[in-house]
Amino acid sequence: MDTATSSMIRKGGIHMSDAEGNGLGGEADPALYQVVDREKRPVKIDQVIFPILKASARKKIDLIGTGFFISTNGLFVTARHVLHDVINENRLQTHAIAMVQFLPENHYKIRPVDRCFAHREADVAVGVVRGLEHKIRGAFSNKVVTLTTREPDIGEVVFTYAYPNTQIIRRDASIQELRFSPNFYEGVIEHSYPEGRDRFLIPWPCYQTSIQSHGGASGGPVFDLSSRAFGVNCTGMKGQKLAFASRIKEVLDVVISNVWVPGENAPSPKTIRELARAGFVHFEPSV
Repeated sequence: MDTATSSMIRKGGIHMSDAEGNGLGGEADPALYQVVDREKRPVKIDQVIFPILKASARKKIDLIGTGFFISTNGLFVTARHVLHDVINENRLQTHAIAMVQFLPENHYKIRPVDRCFAHREADVAVGVVRGLEHKIRGAFSNKVVTLTTREPDIGEVVFTYAYPNTQIIRRDASIQELRFSPNFYEGVIEHSYPEGRDRFLIPWPCYQTSIQSHGGASGGPVFDLSSRAFGVNCTGMKGQKLAFASRIKEVLDVVISNVWVPGENAPSPKTIRELARAGFVHFEPSV
């Protein structure tokens, strides 16, 4: 996202607000759930799960989905269709996209999404956000979500966290105010479809849940009660407690180009599986 767009957002302001009393339906009690890092320490959830925005040629800002960090230097996961919202039939990017990095003490930064890599079939994708530098502390190292390839059981309680309840208030041609009301949403696993639910709508491996999902939640992580992300929000049925999540397992096969790993002489393509085995992405149990 260009400097002009970032400046435009800052003029209007970005707010985190309490969605209580203004919910969309299906919200969970936030006191029941948390996300932890690889050392099992609680993390501030809005610093690891974030909204993804796009800007049109007229500098209109829209929410297109949710994403979550899987590496400390800016790799994140979202749904493939979230990124396809800015890609045309010629595979060309049509809009600038960025995420909002929420920081301690109510600060935030706009971090442009520089590169995206999608799975060929499943509704999962990996993006790379631009690095963030502090004048004194140096490169910013963000917290990450722990991933798992463990298959959840039918009837198991699961939850997600996402940004569907977002308001974008356009004050005039130059000022837009973004109000984010992220929330937890809960449900249970109803079915597992390791070969895909059908041939056309969801032909990739997925889970059916009773989570009530909403537009803008796509790309958010779906957790088990050990706070490990096993799925990615992909499709919800409006007004119903019925939603589908792609397996996180398919993320392992996504190839990231031009990855430089310490000890290697030059950048090279790497799968998420290779990065996980090298310790840059955390799976539990390891892959």
